[in-house]
Amino acid sequence: PVEILGLSEVPQSGDHFEAVENEKVMHQIIDERKEKERTSRLEATMPAHVRNDAIGDKDDNIKHLNLIIKANTHGAAEAVAQSINQMESQEIITKIIHVGVGDISEADVMLASAGNAIILGFTVRVDSNAQAAAEKYGVTIKEYDIIYQILEDIEKTMLSLLEPEVKEVELGKAEIRQVFTIGKTTKIAGCYVTEGKIVRSKDAVLYRDGKEIFRGAIDQLKRFKDDVKEVAQGFECGISFAKFNDLQEGDIIEVSTTEEVERKSL
Repeated sequence: PVEILGLSEVPQSGDHFEAVENEKVMHQIIDERKEKERTSRLEATMPAHVRNDAIGDKDDNIKHLNLIIKANTHGAAEAVAQSINQMESQEIITKIIHVGVGDISEADVMLASAGNAIILGFTVRVDSNAQAAAEKYGVTIKEYDIIYQILEDIEKTMLSLLEPEVKEVELGKAEIRQVFTIGKTTKIAGCYVTEGKIVRSKDAVLYRDGKEIFRGAIDQLKRFKDDVKEVAQGFECGISFAKFNDLQEGDIIEVSTTEEVERKSL
């Protein structure tokens, strides 16, 4: 049986297995200690301001984009840094926490991890240790050969950090042609849609002689006796508002909605 299994020897007791397991545990402990010491040495090389930034004010509402630049020459690194510094935004602070020359190293990744930064490499390579550390710590490394590509990418990144613009979009207008009273207090405006479409539950503004009288959501929207979601231009409809009955013939109802629009410029 031993020959069939290809084993040279068979342990006679559980002592051998216990010794092997203990040896594995010891190797694991040693490896973990080495990794901690290595990480501590790398962190010790970080500038103090970077460590402070990493534990800075977390309640700051201003967006921050921290960057590390590595290039093949000092001139190229400075050119990239100067170009990025010219990109201005009142809502985002772009901070270059380190500029260096040479391939992207594990120390660069540790620095980026501590400073919550993105690494920009210009005509340089990423060594294997750096790549492994970046995957481990979730650090983004971007490589470029042309400066304007860096600027385009940084602008896109900055725009992605900005909150989208909230824009009010007009949907339609309707004129009150007649007012109907339902029950004792409820009033429904018999309207004609003059522009766009009227949509139920959307924000509406009631104008009288050009002045705003009321602002609120449409409560009911009817076509004849049926409840509908929307009524298009050229059709008649009935409109009512919750807790508002001051409706008069000739009033204009404008309906709008809000949309989030991605930022196109800084």
